[in-house]
Amino acid sequence: MARHYKKWEDHSPRWQRENSRKGLDKSRWNAWLKLSESTRKQSNPSSYAAGQSIAGQLRERKEKEAAKRIQASASRKARLSTIEHNVHRMSNADLDWTLKASPQAIRKRASMPKVSGYPKNPWWYM
Repeated sequence: MARHYKKWEDHSPRWQRENSRKGLDKSRWNAWLKLSESTRKQSNPSSYAAGQSIAGQLRERKEKEAAKRIQASASRKARLSTIEHNVHRMSNADLDWTLKASPQAIRKRASMPKVSGYPKNPWWYM
């Protein structure tokens, strides 16, 4: 069962003030409550109210998971900022491949000098 969230108006005035200062929008908070249950389970109401779309939240989650997988499969100590920058450039299909690939396959792709579709290999992390 999905976690229960209140409408904006049902929260305390203090909560409303604090979250307005954080940049959350009242109408977007209430609009998030009208989304389907499956969509609400995959998203964060605070991020949605701050202006980040559902697709953007899902993409961000995929990027974080892909960066973790690449860093875990790196044979050397990899710099996280470089990995995150390169993962951010990847297409959705390449992110999906990275999430499903074995560490050996990720290392093999990272060692390739040229990957089609990119001017620079986004799996390169050394």
